[in-house]
Amino acid sequence: YAASPICVPSRFSLHTGLHTGHHRFTENGCKPFPDDLLTVHTLLKQAGYRTGHFGHLWQAMQPGSWGLDPGGKARDPDIQPAIDALRAPPGGHTIYPEEAGEPYIQGIDELLTIWRRESRPLDQVGLYWPVLWRGGDQLVQNTDYLEDAFVEGLLSFIRKQDDERPFFAAYWSTIPHRPLQVPGLVSDDIEVLYKAMVERLDDYVGQIMDTLESADLAGNTLVFFSSDNGSVDGSNGHLRGGKASLYEGGIRVPFIAHWPKLIQAGRVTDHLCSFTDLLPTLAGLSGVATPQNLDGYSLLPTLSGHGEPSQHAYLYWWWSGNQAVRSGKWKALYQHQQDLAYWQLFDVEKDPGEQQDLASAHPEVLTRLKDLARQARVPRAPR
Repeated sequence: YAASPICVPSRFSLHTGLHTGHHRFTENGCKPFPDDLLTVHTLLKQAGYRTGHFGHLWQAMQPGSWGLDPGGKARDPDIQPAIDALRAPPGGHTIYPEEAGEPYIQGIDELLTIWRRESRPLDQVGLYWPVLWRGGDQLVQNTDYLEDAFVEGLLSFIRKQDDERPFFAAYWSTIPHRPLQVPGLVSDDIEVLYKAMVERLDDYVGQIMDTLESADLAGNTLVFFSSDNGSVDGSNGHLRGGKASLYEGGIRVPFIAHWPKLIQAGRVTDHLCSFTDLLPTLAGLSGVATPQNLDGYSLLPTLSGHGEPSQHAYLYWWWSGNQAVRSGKWKALYQHQQDLAYWQLFDVEKDPGEQQDLASAHPEVLTRLKDLARQARVPRAPR
């Protein structure tokens, strides 16, 4: 399961091992990043890893420069036209506020991300983002398709690695995502554009795997591939709902792991897992102590096929006033829409499409899951 039906909370949970009841990044937007909050990057950097991050970044801010002077002007005059374009694109909508700020980067050695403050700028600017950020005051102009730039940054990072020191690289793709844009393709057909974006992402993954192979790193590199939420333009199959929904179609996602050294090819598991499991899994692999107060468990027994994996007593989601809890085969949802609020209960093993509400037939189960939901809404931090 993804940790949220939208991107930023889901990715934040992945990097902290906390579900959305235990951190406050529950919406897309900007909030201060706690100084002492442990992330995958800081954990692995402590273990001696080289770390990189390419693509979408959590939108957590602290006061800083971003290559700007106190008045919000670029220190590099060549960058100023692109910054002005961000602030006032055609139509006059201001995307970047006047005050300066920068993401709070923890433990990232090499970074390439979008330079921005607005929570949803892609809908206005498109996938040809004019300014990218490398950390500190390093702003760079960009004329490439955004994802091409991110992937090239990642491939360059991989080519610099060797067997002497381990590395960790996060590639957070911005596609498929609206606006639906693909270089060289003009179409009014959403399905055609969406499929082309998926094919392009598939090609990027192929480039990444080929680069690992050519660098003689593929055999000893663990690669995870997943989605941070369900689809909005594509298909979620028989699952109900999609992005921005706590039905299965919004949070139940593909998850693929590749590591010839450990994982048997073609093996499939129905082990119940979440984005919160990634941090403890990587802690176990790197040899550092697993932080306390996490909501996840190591997936190493599941990946290797050896040992008994830890089981989640329950999984929890909170988004925009709505909640969901899964415990075993049961899943309860709390829907809050204006003046209407209600709970639903589903047996998602028998009914993964969530078509039969069993709340009235099993009130004792719903009461137990509602109690779990109340317990889950308590902020905490890994330590």
